[in-house]
Amino acid sequence: MKKCEHNHDKKLNQFRKSKNMDSIINILEAATSPVSAEEIFQITKKDNKTLALSTVYRIIEKLLQAKVIHEIIKDGDKALYELIEDEHRHYMICTECKKLIPIDMCPFIELEHQLEKNTGFKITGHKFEIYGKCPECSK
Repeated sequence: MKKCEHNHDKKLNQFRKSKNMDSIINILEAATSPVSAEEIFQITKKDNKTLALSTVYRIIEKLLQAKVIHEIIKDGDKALYELIEDEHRHYMICTECKKLIPIDMCPFIELEHQLEKNTGFKITGHKFEIYGKCPECSK
């Protein structure tokens, strides 16, 4: 696996960097959709036979604390992870087939500005997920 080249270094200064952390960040950078800890473990395990799933979860926790990744709760209990980019995403999640469908816009941008203006509350983020049946499962 290639050396991790990302712009998350500033956020990770509080943690000791490791080859495993770099591998996990590389996997998340290459992912085209959010991935589970188990999927990250299976991919990483190919290059590192001694890696434990608990290590993957510890690194994920550090990445969440540093606000490098965020968590999407799928179907009420399964967590998926993706890197926090300049532009955040929201998803519609099919309760039947578990497909994630990205929402191309954020319906909360104006609401956030208005809430900050009206309350003085400094908003640092939000989550928005819609659950239902995709067109294929609705047939």
